[in-house]
Amino acid sequence: MSAELRSRRRSMLRAFLLLCVFLGPAAAQDLVIEGDATSPTGTESGAPDSSFFAGEPTETETEEESFFTGGDPTSAEPVPDSAPFVSPPLEDREPSESGESGTNVFTPEPIDGGDPGSQQSDGTSFGGTISSEPADEAISEIDVLQLEEPRSGTVAEEGVDLISIQLPANGTDYPNILLTLTTDNEEGDADILCLPVGQFNPAQPAQRGSSIWVSDHSQGKDYVFISRNHDLYEASKRQLKDPDLGSIPGISITCGIIGYAPDGTDYTLDLDIDYSERTLVESEQATMQEIFDKCCLDGPALCTDWKNFIDESGEVSMDFCHSLGSICDEDGSLVRLDLRKLNFGCKFPIDEIAKLKNLEKLQMESNGLEGNISEILESISLNLNLQHLDLSENSLSGVLDEEPLCSLTHSGRLEFLNLELNAFEGTIPECLFDESSTLKELIMDRNELAGELPPIPAASQLQVLRIAGAGLKGSLDASLGDLQSLVVLDLSMNHLEGTLPKDLGKSPSLRSVRLQDNNFEGAIPGSLIEATGIRYLHLENNRLESFAPEWYSGNPQNSSMLLMDASKNVLKGEFPTALLGATNLVALNLQENELSGPLPDRKEMLLNTVQFVVNGNLFEGKIPDSFRDIGFFNDEVVLDGPKHARRLFPIFDLASNKLSGVLPSFLSNDSIPSVSQGGVYLGGNDFELDCPIPAELSHIEDLECVDEQSQKQEEKEEKAIVEDGEDLIEDVDLLSGEEQDTFSLNQVEESQEIIKDEDRKTRRHHRKNHDEKKKKGSGSDKNIVIIVVGCIAAALFVSVLVVAIFYRKKIERMRQIDELVGRDVELNRNTL
Repeated sequence: MSAELRSRRRSMLRAFLLLCVFLGPAAAQDLVIEGDATSPTGTESGAPDSSFFAGEPTETETEEESFFTGGDPTSAEPVPDSAPFVSPPLEDREPSESGESGTNVFTPEPIDGGDPGSQQSDGTSFGGTISSEPADEAISEIDVLQLEEPRSGTVAEEGVDLISIQLPANGTDYPNILLTLTTDNEEGDADILCLPVGQFNPAQPAQRGSSIWVSDHSQGKDYVFISRNHDLYEASKRQLKDPDLGSIPGISITCGIIGYAPDGTDYTLDLDIDYSERTLVESEQATMQEIFDKCCLDGPALCTDWKNFIDESGEVSMDFCHSLGSICDEDGSLVRLDLRKLNFGCKFPIDEIAKLKNLEKLQMESNGLEGNISEILESISLNLNLQHLDLSENSLSGVLDEEPLCSLTHSGRLEFLNLELNAFEGTIPECLFDESSTLKELIMDRNELAGELPPIPAASQLQVLRIAGAGLKGSLDASLGDLQSLVVLDLSMNHLEGTLPKDLGKSPSLRSVRLQDNNFEGAIPGSLIEATGIRYLHLENNRLESFAPEWYSGNPQNSSMLLMDASKNVLKGEFPTALLGATNLVALNLQENELSGPLPDRKEMLLNTVQFVVNGNLFEGKIPDSFRDIGFFNDEVVLDGPKHARRLFPIFDLASNKLSGVLPSFLSNDSIPSVSQGGVYLGGNDFELDCPIPAELSHIEDLECVDEQSQKQEEKEEKAIVEDGEDLIEDVDLLSGEEQDTFSLNQVEESQEIIKDEDRKTRRHHRKNHDEKKKKGSGSDKNIVIIVVGCIAAALFVSVLVVAIFYRKKIERMRQIDELVGRDVELNRNTL
């Protein structure tokens, strides 16, 4: 394989890896999600597990997002070394499949000790007990949540408040439990995760992947319903100690409240229990039967999960009081109905859903439902209790009508609306954003909308605005910088244009900005680097031309920014030095712009940055020694540093610039953390590096070196090509008989010189002579060089031959003309 081919292959590989990391598994998907914007309060909406730069949009602002990558940030399990480009997205939090049960990644251990059938003297049947474990001591120190005594507190970002629930059995009946979590501050963002005491691990409390009952992060209030009919409820039974009665049967469950808001979350947790066999009222069971008959009977693949939900009589159950994710009130009426991902085979059941008048939360995403969006919303708007509506990932069509939406958000109580991934048209009504609207989260990604985004008043309650990939046009109104409650702004993948609002970063609550894949131009506002709350900034794939002066003069020591991507614009000027003071920055991507000048050189810069990508610019000069201090080269950051940093695959990419000089010693493999060694890219520069490449730099695959002996051999081969070309030109002259035809000779010589120069540049630029590769592939490389030289010589010979034949025919034709003219002249003379 030639040096040029190897260079191209590595460039393609690097581009492919970066693409995988940018888009992640999601790109795959649309390229979210990251699909990802986030929400301080929303539920999961089919967001991708992917990348920093990509996106897959989600509703919830999460703990981790990879600059280029995806996963479950709530899990503390480290990312395996075997999958270096798969790491949890900072902005995408993976909710559980339902509000009641999270992902069960373990098999519950059997209950030890005690006899479930043993009787007390009063005839009460004991439940099974659990033998004493180390967890018992830890649990004994956790506050116990009491009935009619709500627990209030504040949980910090990434913090966990542990709470124990210990309830006695009522005879042979054990309690159903309803936990209500309310966030008391507007920017609050928390979830509650519970599991039986038998599964509690003091070393890793409140893990989403190992918890059984998990909230799905809805707006305002969130619920966890722990049904005594749940398969794993049995693992919570144990003997409780009562000061008066001694040992009594009961249940013990441990819960953790996890905080996500940067400024902390104020919360209130209420406990309600019910020892009765809560059952859905008959009228609503009949309604659920109608939905089942309408949507589930036309094929075996329809509603498989529902068909497996069997009651005691062996029939498909219509009692959704105990189904995963659904909740009934004390009267047996549904207040929350979860019909997600059931694969219905019908149009939207408008009439049936309208009968469930007490619903506060309706989730019907990912069902392939068809129907007219305005007719559906008009029917739903009659339910004045509804607070949360998710109809995403269906096939709803028609034109979006303003009236039902305005009714839901003004006459009703709707706070959360998710209509993404449908097929309806229309414009966005202004009423959704005015001061009297109850709406706090709006998600309409990937529909077929038209028109512009209406102005949003500063007093709007809106916290999350996600309308990505929906066909929006026009420019952004300056009022976006005045919004007091906005946390997430995602208008990516539209046709927006003009300049970015100057004060965009001044919105005090703003945490995530996604404006990539539009047509914005002009300068990147200085308010974005001066903002103290923005954590994720995506501006890639626009036409932005420069950084505002604040990006050079500011010192954002209080910046919360974790990630910035302004790649693939037309940015000019020097490196934005204010970023060097963003101490929390873990990932920076400025690739494929026109930035120039020297690389930044400042002590203790970018201390937590493990992904530094500036390839495809015009930076020149040497690599400063101060780069040895950035997070990429620091074991403590890469392996044991901040959670956001250690979950990313380290990347240090300076390829395709105009850098030169001697490579600094800190690039050697004994100075770089082992996990970082595969992420160094320096090709396409002019570093001073003689062949063979030293072993300590062998981990940098795209390095180019200069081999003097090979260079002399190439010059000799080039000289031979020139001489062969001159011989061919002489042959052409002899064939044509026109030795004075300097015009054709000059043309051939110019072509020959161009070929020679291009060949020399290509050879010198892409030469790679690593020792090991020389041993394995020197023979094949030499053969390829000979073949290339032969091809060039053959091409030159053919070119010259064509020219020669052309001129020979031309000369022959001229001679024929001369003969004809001579005959005519002779004929005329004879005639005269």
